[in-house]
Amino acid sequence: MLVLLIISIACAFASYDQSNKSYFAIITKNEAPVFLNDKGLKSTFKLAEGIKVAIIEQKALNYLVQLENGRTLLVNSKHIRLI
Repeated sequence: MLVLLIISIACAFASYDQSNKSYFAIITKNEAPVFLNDKGLKSTFKLAEGIKVAIIEQKALNYLVQLENGRTLLVNSKHIRLI
């Protein structure tokens, strides 16, 4: 019974971590502006609505995201929705 208790606790923690940590997001604004660095240097490149991105980390009001091609960019948190 002790082994089953330990396994169930480990499964509960794994399930909690997976449900509360989202590693992907979708761009919700058409032509969302992106930033190249923390200092606000804007890029001429814009992301289209509906693109799925992987979240690397959150920096203040921005998320550092990675595109499918491996390019990393900063996107304002109001332009993406976590999935």
